[in-house]
This record gives sequence, C-alpha cells and structure tokens, in this order.
Amino acid sequence: MRSRAGHRGAMAGVLTVALVVLAGCAPGPAGPGAPRPVRLLQMNLCNSGIAECFSGRSVTEAATVIRAQIPDVVTLNEVCSDDVSVLERVLAEAVPGATTSSRFQPARDRRTGRPYGCLDGGEFGIGVVIADLRARDDDAPVVVGADLNLGPDLGACV
Repeated sequence: MRSRAGHRGAMAGVLTVALVVLAGCAPGPAGPGAPRPVRLLQMNLCNSGIAECFSGRSVTEAATVIRAQIPDVVTLNEVCSDDVSVLERVLAEAVPGATTSSRFQPARDRRTGRPYGCLDGGEFGIGVVIADLRARDDDAPVVVGADLNLGPDLGACV
C-alpha cells in the first residue's frame, strides 16, 4: 500500500509535468507577436475537512487570491469536487469575456478503488481551472496542455 508520502510524490510528478509543459509557453525575447508568459497559480487547499490543516476558509481565501492575481491556469491540490466549479466561476468573473473550463480528478483508495470523500459529501482530489487565453488583451497565441488523468493508480503517471 502506498504511503501518504507516495501519493504526494505522485501529485508532485503531475505538477512537474504540467510546469514543464507550461514552461514551453514562456516567451523568448520580447518583440512583436511574441507570446506572453502564462500565469500559473498552484494552491493546496487542504479542504477535505479531515486533515489538521483544514480551516474551512481555504476556498474563500483561494477566491481572493484568484481575483488579485488573475492567473491563466489554477492547479488545485487537496480540493473537494464542488470547490473546483466555485473557483472556476471566480476565474470567469476575474477575466471578463473569457471562456473558462475546469476538471477534477478524485484521489482513490487503493484497496477499494473508491474516491476519498470530503466532509461536505463531495469527492476529494485534484483539479485544474483554466481561462481561455485568447480572452486576454494581446493577440499572441499561447498553447497550454496538461494531462491530469491519473486513473485508479496515482503512480501510473510518474
């Protein structure tokens, strides 16, 4: 059975892959038509309601940070499924005219294959929220890609 540290390592591997993919989007020397950097915000919400780090304020605080930073991409660790759609709406409000999308992947119990639960009744896992980068006020193309499909075995992607 994989330890909690093993699951953290798998999550770190996913984030590393996402960052490597996103790093390819960073601009070279500035010039006409040069793409601008992609703004990535990574947050660990500790929002299951079970861990000692749970405060009950993480989604509100995350929304405040999203509004202040206006990122292009938000990656979320230790998040409840319902919180991802809440934070997607916050990003949509922060980037007027943007189309937003989000995905959630539950963490699964290796013994049963069932998703871990949050105290609010939702599933516990990771998520990503993205704003359509074409909604920004520059016309340079930016391409972002990441695969968060971890499947039932978190170790399959590292």
